[in-house]
Amino acid sequence: MRDMPALPPDQHSQAPLRGVRANVAVAFASLLALAAGCSVWFACSARAPAESLVEDPEHNQCKAPVHHGDSILDASDAPRYAAAAGALCSAVLAVAMHLRQAASAAAAAARDIFRLLSSVALSVYAWLRREAIVRPLRSLYMKGFGWGSIGGWGGASPAHICASLTVGSNPTFWTSTAEAARECDAMIERRYQSVLVVAEYAMLLYATLRVIGLVASHVAVVGPVVREMRALRREIGHAAAMGSTTPKDVSDPPSHAHARQG
Repeated sequence: MRDMPALPPDQHSQAPLRGVRANVAVAFASLLALAAGCSVWFACSARAPAESLVEDPEHNQCKAPVHHGDSILDASDAPRYAAAAGALCSAVLAVAMHLRQAASAAAAAARDIFRLLSSVALSVYAWLRREAIVRPLRSLYMKGFGWGSIGGWGGASPAHICASLTVGSNPTFWTSTAEAARECDAMIERRYQSVLVVAEYAMLLYATLRVIGLVASHVAVVGPVVREMRALRREIGHAAAMGSTTPKDVSDPPSHAHARQG
């Protein structure tokens, strides 16, 4: 027995879901077809009223029902309605298949868009990390000022750096063979990667502390200021409303006016 070809991981994970969708679509279409067939069967099997049957005494049986125009469906119309029901079932099946294909295409397009956006985001992050962290820190590590094995190497050659990192070796040993030169480069790269990890975690810690500080300042400073401004605005609005309802003062009462006239 021939082995089946292995599916890719993403298709293998999506295979059960696609099978479930296909089964649901087929079951839905089958239910619609069954309902249409039952409707046609009931319509075609509708009998005429009992009084329209004509008895045949000679053969002791009833003849075909005599239709008076009040039956649901004539016998001559049954093939036409059956063909219409078949066309309806075919259309339902076609629509279900098209909907399934459209859903699969939409899911594939969504996955492709997500993968594209993810790749773009990862590419941008890698470029920013390389240009903003890795290269400047490597230049600082190799050419910056340092004391011994702490800090930068002041532009020293890889052989001198390896001689400083190891005990009992000289620069000529690290340039004698190609294998020694590769080992020296690997040693310097390991030291640089350790410095890079420490620097990245230090920057992450700094960013976290900055975010916590901003949130704390917003809660401790901005929040009370906003509440005070809202309270002040409410007081100003209340005072304006009270001032509009207070009657105006009369500087010259009527009694004083009559006294001057007298």
